[in-house]
Amino acid sequence: MTTMIEQPSVGSGAVSSTPANLPAKPVRGRPGKGARDAIVARPDIDLGDTIIYFAVRAHLTPGEYMVKLAAERLDMPEYIPAPMMRTVRVADHAIRNGHYAFTAKPPVEFGAILKDNATENGLSFGDYMVLLAAEALEMPDSKPSVPEQLEIAKEAVPTAA
Repeated sequence: MTTMIEQPSVGSGAVSSTPANLPAKPVRGRPGKGARDAIVARPDIDLGDTIIYFAVRAHLTPGEYMVKLAAERLDMPEYIPAPMMRTVRVADHAIRNGHYAFTAKPPVEFGAILKDNATENGLSFGDYMVLLAAEALEMPDSKPSVPEQLEIAKEAVPTAA
């Protein structure tokens, strides 16, 4: 005879019955990747098409491929994402104002390094990822433009009291 354990059903207030001698369900699927930063990188169409092409062949999403390129470019192989075990489909990625929008999700520690480097280079997080991808793929025309710093003379300006 099977013993039944009464378990409340989440959110319904109802009670469901489960056999007590059943083992827990095995966990399936890809193991978790840990804490991640989320960056939206907007490569131009030429660079985006190239990223998609190589990402599919590497069994990575475009965002994962950009993290891979950044890790290789900065000589930090410990942050290169592992390829997916499933078949990668070529998805229709949205293009807006002549740029793709890929979400790159590096580990938090690597994201902090990327953010610091982006700041040092006067770029946003996403533009820095695009810069690294353009350099790694030898596509200099796809590099984001670095905003020019305005030289502001430090002069005493009289103010009204």
